[in-house]
Amino acid sequence: MTHLLIFTFSPVQGFIATARRTRDLFTGSFILSYLTRELINFLHQGGKAERIIYPVCKDNSESKGDLANCPNRLVAVVKDAEVCKDLEEKFRKVWKNLCNRTWEGLKNSSKDRSILEKVEDQFKSHVENYFSCFCWAEKYEEKDSYAEVYDLVERRLGALKSWRPYRGSVDCYTFEDKGETLYPDGCTMCGERFHLAINWKEKDKIFSEEIARHIRDGEKLCGVCLVKRFAVKFCKDELGLKDDRWHYPSTEEVAGIKFKEKLVKEIEKYPELKEKLKKLSDKLKDSPYRVEVLPIKVNEEQKSYISFDSELLRKEAWDVLFKEDENLEKLKDNIESIHNELKNKKIEHGNPFFAVLISDGDSIGEWLGKKSGIRRGPLTEDFHSEFSKRLSEYAKVVSQKEQTISKVVVYAGGDDILALLHPHDVVGYARYCAETFERKLKDLAVEGRKPSVSAGILIAHAKANLQMVLDRARNLERKAKSVKGKGAVCIGIMTRTGLLTDFVAKWEDLELFEKLLEEFKKGEEKGGLSSRVAYDLRLLADLSNLEIAVSLIKRAFKRHTKREALAKELSELSEGFIKKTRIYWEVDEKGENSELERIRRSINNYLNLFHVARTVAVRIKEV
Repeated sequence: MTHLLIFTFSPVQGFIATARRTRDLFTGSFILSYLTRELINFLHQGGKAERIIYPVCKDNSESKGDLANCPNRLVAVVKDAEVCKDLEEKFRKVWKNLCNRTWEGLKNSSKDRSILEKVEDQFKSHVENYFSCFCWAEKYEEKDSYAEVYDLVERRLGALKSWRPYRGSVDCYTFEDKGETLYPDGCTMCGERFHLAINWKEKDKIFSEEIARHIRDGEKLCGVCLVKRFAVKFCKDELGLKDDRWHYPSTEEVAGIKFKEKLVKEIEKYPELKEKLKKLSDKLKDSPYRVEVLPIKVNEEQKSYISFDSELLRKEAWDVLFKEDENLEKLKDNIESIHNELKNKKIEHGNPFFAVLISDGDSIGEWLGKKSGIRRGPLTEDFHSEFSKRLSEYAKVVSQKEQTISKVVVYAGGDDILALLHPHDVVGYARYCAETFERKLKDLAVEGRKPSVSAGILIAHAKANLQMVLDRARNLERKAKSVKGKGAVCIGIMTRTGLLTDFVAKWEDLELFEKLLEEFKKGEEKGGLSSRVAYDLRLLADLSNLEIAVSLIKRAFKRHTKREALAKELSELSEGFIKKTRIYWEVDEKGENSELERIRRSINNYLNLFHVARTVAVRIKEV
């Protein structure tokens, strides 16, 4: 007798988002994908599953094992309800093996193995019960309604997830520092557990140089975060990683994408300088500043002279860089010489900003609900399988390296995308994702309903706290999903002090933003728009009269561009944007001034759009 089974595990967002480095972010995502893939293989190889309905994951040969593409959810038709227990047992076994291999790798590469052996039980207590598994299987035969059975399994699973076991643990380990006995405090990556009871100030005496250099001064990690940090080093084969992810691009490398593109294009004119870059890359081979996963598409010859972090050639970063790394300090004169030569040839890196894109499909629950206003036809097993296949195709297309936009796609599974891009490329790529999603699913939707994704885009300084950046980006995504009708994007820019300015727009309403970017880049002298126009538009703040706002906007554009046609076009686009965005928000209709409140919010949203466009175009360099 066959059963319909749904299996999931948690935590997910917390496991991914608690990252101090981009590699932590990738590893967290990839481990989750790996766990799901291993469960799928287990069902197939053991003959326990009749068929897997969701997800449709790329196999390692197709994906080259370099991208997380499986979500933490599994829907399958299985032969026996007891498969739930088998899946949970398999999950625990795979996770345990991953943790043990990482721990053994750390011990084997340590300078003093005995120090790590003293905290081995603490490490095991951290990782052993970290994940919780939830599974339910319900009897399902061909004569049964798939929609009814699927809905029942979802409800049962929801009830299971509402009760979570409490696994308390006593963490009474201590460590010595200058003869004083100390107790561990919170892990600096997640803050959820105590850090392992070793003296992290003496990491250079405990770990090998290669490992210690990948632990920043002041970092103190728990067992779970230690696995996230070092699994790609010690479990490369288990994870199926065919390429080197130990040297993963940093936020600084993402910020320098366009600099690297220009460098590759121009350096052929200067053979001697090219040779110096090759030597620098070789000297950094085993350092944290080596980059193997380059965001730009290059051949092996090109890779040989740009396989170092872009940060090294951004002069503003030098004060911190050379202070923090003694080995890098020895290369200071060499790096400075190369920088000066590149500067003389007008190949200079001066952009410290990068962008995070978090994109998610809209109304996925409605697509798979018993009653749906978006799905064409009833919910059947065939529909669910086809829907899963389309989501997999979407993720594959938007993550392909052959796309012209340089990027680092950290995760692409189902309807979810997490990617890092240059600020000047991120909106174009996000729009491409939205258009691809609509194209892949539109023939499955009823007439009048458009498949859509909503996205959060955050532009931040490369030195900003990565956890805070990810948290803010997810908040922007939630803001986009709160727009009436969804299918929107929320774009924000965050200063180094943490001040955030953002606006929302539906994908079809981004014309004004893109036009402002184009004209601000030109500047008034080249027939574009002067950045000083922003000072005139400050008068619109908290205004709730549309006619007055439009009048002030027209006057401001006339004053700050030499082209009358451009002033007229921007004025019309601005008025249209404000009018369209009035319907974005639900306002209490009982309130006497509800329509005025809509206008006020729409005008303020317009001002924020203006601020973001001006900052990206004027203050954030392309190179």
